[in-house]
This record gives sequence, C-alpha cells and structure tokens, in this order.
Amino acid sequence: MGSPERVSDQSRKLASVRRELDRPWSQFVIAHTQPDGIRREILESWSLCRDVYHIDPGMRRTLLGLPSGQPEVNRVENEVLRISQPFLLEVKQALDEMGFVLAFFDSDGSMLKCDGDPKVCDDLQEINFCPGGSWKEEVAGTNGPGTALARRQAVQVIASEHFVEAWHKWACYAAPILDPVSGQPLAVLDVTGYGNATHPHILLFVSSVARAIQMELACRQVRKDCSIIEEYAQTAAKRPNDGVIAVDHRGRILRMSPSAERLLRLPHALSGSENVPELRDLLSSLSIRAKSLGHQSLEVAYIAASGQQLRAAAQAVFGENQLIGAVVTVNDNQSAARRNLGGDTRDLDRNVKSRGMVKYRTRYCFDDVLGNSPAMQQAFKRARQAALQDMPLLIFGESGTGKEMFAQAIHNAGVRSQRPFIAVNCGSIPRELLEAELFGYVSGAFTGAKHGGNAGKFEQADGGTIFLDEVSELPPAGQVALLRVLQEMEITRVGSSSPISLDVRVVAASNKNLLHEVSAGRFRRDLYYRLAVLTIDLPPLRQRGEDIIMLAKLFLAEFSGQVGPGGLSFTPQVLDVLSRCEWPGNIRELRNFVQRAAVLAPALQIDCETLREIEPCLGPLMEAEQPREEAASTDAKRGTILEILSQCSGNVSEASRRMGLSRMTIYRKMRDSSISRSDVLLHRSHPKGASG
Repeated sequence: MGSPERVSDQSRKLASVRRELDRPWSQFVIAHTQPDGIRREILESWSLCRDVYHIDPGMRRTLLGLPSGQPEVNRVENEVLRISQPFLLEVKQALDEMGFVLAFFDSDGSMLKCDGDPKVCDDLQEINFCPGGSWKEEVAGTNGPGTALARRQAVQVIASEHFVEAWHKWACYAAPILDPVSGQPLAVLDVTGYGNATHPHILLFVSSVARAIQMELACRQVRKDCSIIEEYAQTAAKRPNDGVIAVDHRGRILRMSPSAERLLRLPHALSGSENVPELRDLLSSLSIRAKSLGHQSLEVAYIAASGQQLRAAAQAVFGENQLIGAVVTVNDNQSAARRNLGGDTRDLDRNVKSRGMVKYRTRYCFDDVLGNSPAMQQAFKRARQAALQDMPLLIFGESGTGKEMFAQAIHNAGVRSQRPFIAVNCGSIPRELLEAELFGYVSGAFTGAKHGGNAGKFEQADGGTIFLDEVSELPPAGQVALLRVLQEMEITRVGSSSPISLDVRVVAASNKNLLHEVSAGRFRRDLYYRLAVLTIDLPPLRQRGEDIIMLAKLFLAEFSGQVGPGGLSFTPQVLDVLSRCEWPGNIRELRNFVQRAAVLAPALQIDCETLREIEPCLGPLMEAEQPREEAASTDAKRGTILEILSQCSGNVSEASRRMGLSRMTIYRKMRDSSISRSDVLLHRSHPKGASG
C-alpha cells in the first residue's frame, strides 16, 4: 500500500473527495436541484433511482432476494461461478491484506459469494451485502455491482456517489462478465471496502479479471459448439429427407440443413446467427424434461411461425453433465403421416386438433395495465421479473384488481407468447366434472362423453400457459390431481390409463390468503408451495390513491363517446370524493360506476349533485367538503405527516404506501414542513405536543 506518509496523504485526499461528493448528493436527493461536479454515469443512475425506480435514499439495508439456503443452490448451479472459482481464489489472495471483500453476483444482481476481510464482511452484512442480497440498481440504487450490471461496463462508486445514504461509507469497484456470444451480462465481479481504503488501480484490476473469465467462457463455448455441430453432422447424414438443426442452449442456430430452411420458411441468413423463439421454447421443454425425468429426447407437435403444422424431435447434447444444446429434426406432419399410415392423415389431424394445437389469442400486455402508484409500480416490477422466468406463479389480489390481465401480460412478455393461453375459473366447474374439464376424457369414459374423446384444458395449453383463477376453490380431489400434474408434468385422461406428457406453465390466482386456507385445512400445504415459486401481490384500488383519479378520467373518456357526443368531465370535488372511496369491488366497481355516471349525467360536467343522485351512499364523503389539503392549515398538514411517519416508525416507504404518494413526494413534504427524523422520534414519544 505504500509508506505511512503516502497512505496518510491519500486518506486526506479521500476525505476531501467525500466532502465534495456530499454536496451534489444533498443537492440532488434532498434539495431536488441539478448538482455540479458529479460524473455523468452517476448522475444518470441517480435520475433513474429517483424518477423511475423510486428508491428510498433513507433505506437501511437492501432486500434479501433469495430465501434461506438458496444461495448455496445457486452456487452449485451457476456455471459461470464454477468456471470463475480459480480466478476468484487468486484475487482473494491478493486482497486478503488490503481490507477489501470480493463478491460475485448473478445476472439478476443477487449475490452468490462473498469472501475477504472478516471485519469488513461483518460490517457489510448490516446492509445485506451478503449472499442472497439483491443489489441490482432498481432495488438498491446506485452501487458498484448494480450499476455495472445496468450499464454493462466496469464502474466505481465511491462514498456519496451511492444513491442510498447507508452505503456512503463504502467504495465499490465492479465489472460485468458478459456472454461471449450475446453480450448479455452473465455475472458481476465486485471488490468493496471502506471509503478510506480506496486504491486507484482496483477498478483496472477487477476489469482485467472479468475479461479473463470472459475469455475462458469463450473458449468453452467454442468447444460446446463443436460438440453440437458434430452431433448435427451425424444426424444430417442419417436423415437426408428431414430438416436438421443444430441449436445451442440459448436457441441460437449453429447449423441448418436446406430442408429445415424450407420447412420452417426461414431465410438462409438466420443460420448460425440468430435465435428462433420456437426453437428456444422447444429446447426449454427438452431442458426441463432432461433435468426432471432424465429423458434425453423430446418429440412434440409443433407450429412454425407460418402456422404450418410440423412434428419436431429434439435430441439433447450434453457436455460436462449439462445440457449444452440439441439437434432438432423437423418434418411435415402430413408427410410423416403418409409414410406411417399409408397416406391416410385423418387420424393424425384428429390427434393434432385433440391436443389443442391452435393459437389462442390474449388481449392484454403490460402497456394495457395502468397504474402509477408506488404499490402498482412494485407489482409491475415483480410481474416483469416473472415474465422472464418459466416457473409456477401465484397471483394474489382481491376480486376486480386485474389478476387475469396481469397473467396475460406476463404470458405475452415471456418465451411462451406464441403458444396457447388457457384461462380456467376453478370455482365455476362442478366437482363431478372437474377432472374431465381439466384433464380431458376418452371415448366412452362416461355417459354422454363425445365420440373420440375430448382434450382437457391442460392439453389445450400444452406448450403455453394455463391460468387457474380462484384456485382456492378447488376441492380436495382436484388439489391432489393438480399437485400430481405439477410434480410429473403429465396428465391422464378420464377413462384412460396412458399418461400424456405436457409442457405447461401454471399461473394460479386467488382472492383469498392461501396460507390462511392452509392453516384452516382447506388447501394443501404441499400444493401451495408448488404453486408459490413466484408470487405477486396486486394492491386493492383503495391503496392506489393517485390511480383512482387517472382511471376514472380514462373510463369517462371511453364511455363518453359511446353514450353521447363526448366531452363529459368530473368536477374537482367529485374526483376528490372518488379518490376517498373504498371501492370494495376495485377496478371493476369503479369502471361500472363511471359507465353508469356517463349514461345518467344530465349535463356535460358531473358535479356533486349528480353524484348524489347516481350513488346516494357517497353522500357522507361529500359532506366532508373540499379536498382535504385545501381545508387544512399548514400546521395540520405537518401534524398529519408527522402522525403517519410516527405510526410507520419513520419508515418513508411504508408511509408512502399508506398515503398513496411516492417516496420522493414524502421527502419533499418533510422538507417543506421542516420535519426531521428527530421530530418523528419526538412525536412518537409525545404525539400531542409534537403535532402542533
């Protein structure tokens, strides 16, 4: 590190740098003014944290994004971490005596490994800078690993360059490890230490190690590609009449025979350069089966982008005990039928139809789901994360909060977007017909059964998504049957003994607290944990204060043109009343109310008098007079904010949820009313004296 005099001089310079950084941070976060003397990449990150991610700069620790024990599982499964281990060992030895820790993060910003100075590790654990902690930028604000991941480049974040005040004592140097083929981030390498232990060459050091790991990944990728292409060449020689494709684990085409180009109607230019979503989906199905059932091949009915019905078979290619790709053969269903059935294709056509091989349309994507409140933004963030995964999902929300809209949006944003989306209301199916409805039946299974049998909802959803609404209403027998489907990914039609393998993503929804249902013995605990791999909580409308007015205006504009010449509007007083309603039926109730108001309105402007006629039960809210902020004095406003903050123990995030305001708005109101954290503590101890 150098002589004591040099270290002392460096510490003085660092202290000066930190003081210089504190000023622009205070200007931006507290005073909401444009700061001077801050690096462009840091300022851009701050703007995202404040205006897009709505990060609380006063948080004390980041989220623990993985459940207990999960980081250990990820260590085993993360190939990049395994390959990086020899490099990490050398880096750790170099940093052991320097007061730093070395951390490794996955592509989602979750920490998988942390090692180094024990005292530094202990101090960092207080802010959840430990295995399992989520440090992506939209969760933890501007920080070394999260900002490196977001910008896909090496960054250093020192002291007050962090957006969150609790991270200001630290200095981070991080570099992403990029996929050698796609350029997408695979992991992040980070060195973190106290702000006064900074060394000018650490960022260069970390970047060099990250590049060395990338070089090793590139060499391994070349070896994997060669293994897949070798399998492709052998298969193409044996099956000259079929289309043959070599594809890696990303769905990237490495080689494609002319027959495959003709069948898939893909341009030759795609060969070796692009991902094809349909092939990626097929490979994903193969991967699931290879891992869960030990099968190394998969044959499915397949619809190309052109709508042509094909039959595809994928043969897994393994390397180092991992699925690295596949050799896919495709042939025309009709041609295959003629070869196998002597030219009669009726049975095959019937089978394709019975397996639900049609495209099901969905109406909603994320752009159709509206909401600016913090609670909805949190739900959006979780939903977009869920769309990138392909595992069971459970959506909670009261009736009318838009659970199916979210389910459709997640389906449309995921890898199964070109596959079926089948919605089932579990509470509307008679118990005696439940298994036949969900799993189908064969000819003669019961009186009245269709000749030839019938595919159930799960078969219709094969390759896509099945949405099980009101899953809490499933009877015990239905719960057992669903659990088996989730465990085995196969169903058996009523009246048959032959299982049918499926590839379906299950998205369930409930307006009841399923854990309470489990405690009451009405819902199976093992089924709950199978469904709740990922969860999303949709807020009721009463917790989305600022969204109520926006939605009411949008609905009125929609219905205004339908029932008349248009131009209807609400008075500000009416909008205030609507924003304070409970809306137990949530968005559905609000929409119905606005439609009724549009039909019955005697004039273009809907005022409180009209509101009383349309909905007499809203009278008490109108008696409360004008908007509360207009009627309240400055002291009363200050008292209200103090009271809510004290109830939330000073937690600004919780206060923002209760008040339906963004965190930045709460900070602004605290600043305008001269409320400090000590005022909040005083108010908690003496609420009457502090509010005045």
